[in-house]
Amino acid sequence: MLSYGRNSTAGTNWEAGYAFGTNKKVIVVEIGNPKIMSLMVANGRYATVHGIEGLEKYPFSSMPKLRSSTEQK
Repeated sequence: MLSYGRNSTAGTNWEAGYAFGTNKKVIVVEIGNPKIMSLMVANGRYATVHGIEGLEKYPFSSMPKLRSSTEQK
């Protein structure tokens, strides 16, 4: 999912939460340099990458669990 920090929509948050609840791995693509991430997104994510470049470099073959240090609120 694309994340602009805490300015995400309720629909996007719901979809990420539903995916997490059904054991799907949610990869958050942080756009820009967000300082705060929605608590629902932060706790439901499997991995966080920075920008489209980070998504292109993410090793989908091994699916490592990566978390950013973005503050959760």
